[in-house]
Amino acid sequence: MINPTSLKIVNKTEYRQSDLRKFFLAGIKHLGSDPSSKIIEVVYSKREGASGLATLPHEMSFRPEGRWIRMRLPRPPLANPTIQIKWIAQVFEHELAHNLGVAHSDMDREVRNCTQEVPWADGFQIRMKVKPKKKEPIIREKKKAEQPCLSLIERRELKVRNHLKRWEKKLRISKTYVQKYRTKVRYYEKKKSAGGRK
Repeated sequence: MINPTSLKIVNKTEYRQSDLRKFFLAGIKHLGSDPSSKIIEVVYSKREGASGLATLPHEMSFRPEGRWIRMRLPRPPLANPTIQIKWIAQVFEHELAHNLGVAHSDMDREVRNCTQEVPWADGFQIRMKVKPKKKEPIIREKKKAEQPCLSLIERRELKVRNHLKRWEKKLRISKTYVQKYRTKVRYYEKKKSAGGRK
């Protein structure tokens, strides 16, 4: 049984990860490959259409298959989804055959040229990712406090009153510190007197 989570897909495109996973797993199952040994990197093609690259099994490796495939897909949107899905499937079969140890010289001509029939790919679609809608920022207008129309004398009086409030606050803080340090002075005076009696 194929475990769909065992296939690692490095998706560097805007195509949906879930669609790519279902598509590649179907191809892997069709050719009898092992998904647990696969890393499929998906990038955009620099040309029209699909192309790919894959590793062959290493002679000294304990793995029976090559692990890595790079699939180059056409940039979205797909011009003709049905035709291009078939093309992508043909290229994927070609690269997967390399993973299974099949060189170009050993491939059927159709697989080598990516013209083979790929019935397993029928009905598949590779869609774009759904981008979350950006929330429009809520612009809240600050209500300006209504400023009464004051005369020159009233404005100056208001300014003086604000100064008075600030200095009264400083005075209260000063009184607190004065009381605090007076208490400390009395404490040390008592300590000094007690020391002199000894």
